[in-house]
Amino acid sequence: MLVQKLTLRIWTILFFAVFCSTASTAEKLNNEAKQALDVVLVMDSSGSMKYSDPHDLRKPAAKLFISLLSAGDRASVVSFSDEGYPVAYLTPVKGKTNQEKLFSSVDKISTKGVYTNLHGALEKALMVLKRNPQANRKKVIVLMSDGKMDVGNQEKATQYTEKLMQELLPQLKAKNIEVQTLAFTDGSDQELLKKIATQTNGKFKLALSDKDLHGVYTDIFEHNKQPDMIPFEGEKFKIDGSIKEVTIVGSKDSESVTLSLISPSNQVYTAKESVNHIKWSESKLFDLITITKPETGEWKIKASSGKNKAYVITDLSFKSNTDPLEPQIGEGVMIKSWLENQGKIIKQQDLRAPQTIKLHVQTPEGETHILDMEPEAVEPGQTDTGIFTSYIALPTGGRHELKMVTKTATFSRESIINLSVIQPTTQTQNIDPIEPPIQSAKAEEETKNQVNTKSAAQHTTQEKSAASHIEQPIVSAMSKPEDTTQIEHESSKKDPSVDKKHDSEDAKEKPTKKKNKSKKEKTSHEGETKKSSGMATAVYIFIGVNLLLLIIGGAIFFFIRKKGKKNSEADVDLESEENELKEAA
Repeated sequence: MLVQKLTLRIWTILFFAVFCSTASTAEKLNNEAKQALDVVLVMDSSGSMKYSDPHDLRKPAAKLFISLLSAGDRASVVSFSDEGYPVAYLTPVKGKTNQEKLFSSVDKISTKGVYTNLHGALEKALMVLKRNPQANRKKVIVLMSDGKMDVGNQEKATQYTEKLMQELLPQLKAKNIEVQTLAFTDGSDQELLKKIATQTNGKFKLALSDKDLHGVYTDIFEHNKQPDMIPFEGEKFKIDGSIKEVTIVGSKDSESVTLSLISPSNQVYTAKESVNHIKWSESKLFDLITITKPETGEWKIKASSGKNKAYVITDLSFKSNTDPLEPQIGEGVMIKSWLENQGKIIKQQDLRAPQTIKLHVQTPEGETHILDMEPEAVEPGQTDTGIFTSYIALPTGGRHELKMVTKTATFSRESIINLSVIQPTTQTQNIDPIEPPIQSAKAEEETKNQVNTKSAAQHTTQEKSAASHIEQPIVSAMSKPEDTTQIEHESSKKDPSVDKKHDSEDAKEKPTKKKNKSKKEKTSHEGETKKSSGMATAVYIFIGVNLLLLIIGGAIFFFIRKKGKKNSEADVDLESEENELKEAA
């Protein structure tokens, strides 16, 4: 009985530990999204901006970013050239007076600067964040530049760069300040801006032209605030009854284009013909439209160039996350998506209509792959978790856009994650560790050339193997990654240059290839083991604990039984002694 009680207690603790771990993960993501934001917009005012942004499009893009922020968020504007110049300190983004102040600060950004001092810009942004701190706020710096570190002297520029990397960035990281960097045109120092973002857990964005700016700023907004969104299907979007407010970013090809909205009841709205519950702001390449208590049903936006966004205020939220956050090329990525109502995950059995989730993967090359997400696997007899998953591998580096779209008969939602795929930190080489024999300089040179040729062939083969994942990038979350050893071997056979050069070596290399194959299989197996889910780990712990408790219980039972047997034997001996004494008497 004692063993059963202990087992039941241990199982209860494990169950709640797993449940609370899952719940706390979702709660943590929600808290990060809802956390108030302190953001400093650091904008380049050097003279080169006259040519890279001749229409001052960075200004309406920055205003768009400020407009999209939530109540409770604060923003600041810093201009920089030879050093940083605060134009507006941290100011609440909501309220007519506050917004006008911030917009006026953005308008003051000039193109009269001579230099581009990135160190001075970040140093001043840090000073602004220190000036009026408030607890429990996410701190972000958005640094935009079209140039390289330039202070008029190359030696000083090098010194400032070293000081930036070795002193300033560690300070920012220690204070949990993320730096989101925006490289504007190919003339910017993209490598330095990438390092700044990486070392502060921020994100790097690239806008090749001024027309890309507002799209990049909306990406930064989505990354930091994880807003609720509804998807566009061409020019159409659907409003359901749970939506209290919708904000639309409508893109257009030129300033001469006039956007219009058509409601479900065929009412037409424009910037000049709007009503009280619609707020409409025009700019050269996009319009910002906010509708309070929108009519339910299907809406249309006319004359748009596409790439529109629709952010909503609603109790019915659609959330997504990825693990890992920054995968390496070819590494598996687990994607999870779920619906929430006031912070609680909605299970499929609670929905009135079937739910589907599509995953749209857009590569850096502009290709899009659409995949079906599947309900998360559960133990037999358990109800669904309400979470959908996909397991994919991405064969190329760079920024990938993951767009998750969920639909039922009554509503639709959209969630976007910008995923940065990085180069592997180490590259494994299939080289036998046996020491080569001593050879002449000529033979040694020939061996080096052969190794280089083999490495190049292997690298090409690995790229081909990884590319097969993007052709059909989804893999079942419970399935094992494919063994690519045979694929690589066959691919190298198809390369005639490799065949001709290494025919004589194939026989010698067969034992080595077998070793390499076993190494790959071992490495693959280890990788799969590491990717076991937390639930599986909990089950293993539970089984181990129960076995241990059973062993302990059995030992206790055996000990008690043995002790009882000895006592009974002692009683028998004592009784016989008493009888003998009685007979003797």
